[in-house]
Amino acid sequence: MLVTAFRLFIYYLLAWPATYLLAAPRIRGRENLRDVKGPVLVIANHVTYLDIAWVLPSLPVRLRHRLATAMRGELLAEMRRPPASLGFFARALERLNYFLVCSLFNVFPLPKQAGFLQSFHFAGDLVDRRWSILVFPEGVTSEDGTMAAFRGGIGLLARQLNIPVVPMYLDGLFPLKRQNRILARPGQVRVTIGKPVEFSPEQDAADITRMLEQRVRELRSA
Repeated sequence: MLVTAFRLFIYYLLAWPATYLLAAPRIRGRENLRDVKGPVLVIANHVTYLDIAWVLPSLPVRLRHRLATAMRGELLAEMRRPPASLGFFARALERLNYFLVCSLFNVFPLPKQAGFLQSFHFAGDLVDRRWSILVFPEGVTSEDGTMAAFRGGIGLLARQLNIPVVPMYLDGLFPLKRQNRILARPGQVRVTIGKPVEFSPEQDAADITRMLEQRVRELRSA
C-alpha cells in the first residue's frame, strides 16, 4: 500500500501535470467504461515509449490507480543493467529511466523471446488481486505511423486472464515523434476508447489476437 501511495503521489505531482501541459489529450469513448468495475485488460497501439502517459488519464480513477503495465522485458533488462559499451553518464541515465518507469507506471516485464509464461503467471496474480493490466500488443513502437500486426501472445493472455478487454487507439503522437517534439496544442493527441469485449477460455488464441487487432484498428476511424 505504501509503495502504491508513493507511486500515485509522484505520478500526480510530476507525470499528470506534465501530460496536460505538454500535450493535453482529447479523450473519446469514456462512456464505454461507465459500468466497468475491473479488473480489465487494456490494449492499445504503440507509438512512443511514453504512450502510457496518455492511456492513464483516459481511464477512470478506479482503473487508473490499480493498473500494471507490461513492457518489453529485454528493454527493461537493458535499462536495469546497461551495457558496458555505454559511457558512465549514459549508463546512469538508463538506470534512472528504469527507476522512473517502474516507480511511476508500475511496469512489469513481458519478454518477446523466452520467459513470457512466467510473466503471464505474474499478470494472472495481479488480476487475482484486482489489478488491471495494460499491454501494447504490437511489441514495438511504430516506425512509420502505421500499426503493426499484433503478436500472438495477446490472444493467449486475454484467454488466460478471462477478463474484459478494453481496446484503445492513440492518434496524433506520430507527428510529434517524427519531429522530435514533446509540445502539442491541446487535443492534438487523441485517445479513443472502444467497448470492452470478452472471450471464453475455449476460443482459439489466434482468433482472439485477430479480433483484438481489428477492434483497435477500427477505432482509428471511429
